[in-house]
Amino acid sequence: MKPFLVLIILIISLFSYSCSIDEAEAQLGMKGIAYPDIQLQEANYQISRGDNNPIFVKGKTIEIYKEINKTYITEASFIQYNNEKEILLKGNFGRGEIDTLTNDIELENSVSLTIYPDELLIQGISLTYFSENKIVKGKENEVITLTNKKGDILKGKGFEGNIEKVTFEFSQLEEGVLTYE
Repeated sequence: MKPFLVLIILIISLFSYSCSIDEAEAQLGMKGIAYPDIQLQEANYQISRGDNNPIFVKGKTIEIYKEINKTYITEASFIQYNNEKEILLKGNFGRGEIDTLTNDIELENSVSLTIYPDELLIQGISLTYFSENKIVKGKENEVITLTNKKGDILKGKGFEGNIEKVTFEFSQLEEGVLTYE
């Protein structure tokens, strides 16, 4: 009976070991490193590649990981000005990941982006901004909504747009109302 009891305890131990998650591993999450090099609360962050129009971000938390060239920001708003201090871009997001080498930005959790002076509003669950060519993209299966101050609205999937040229396209349009004057 004693060897049988030892066998049962051994099996239970192996089962519980194989199903447990290392706490340190669980804390790593999507970042891959346990602790940021710099962690800020209610702080400002500037995204710039030497151009004259940096993007200014104000976030609830900002975590900078130098080893993996990433910055993570939560509950944030952002703004970008032109040389005459007029607003170019303005928006907010729930969570963002910035590649500090390219300044490409992945935005998630209720993303809102307004392009000025046209006041074109882009909204979606997530968006990716490619800094070098000023392209913004939605995920292929997520709905992105475009609206403007005239009341025009476009909704669709497979969104891609050029912010500088103010040109946008969808691979699948779901709804559209355009006003012509």
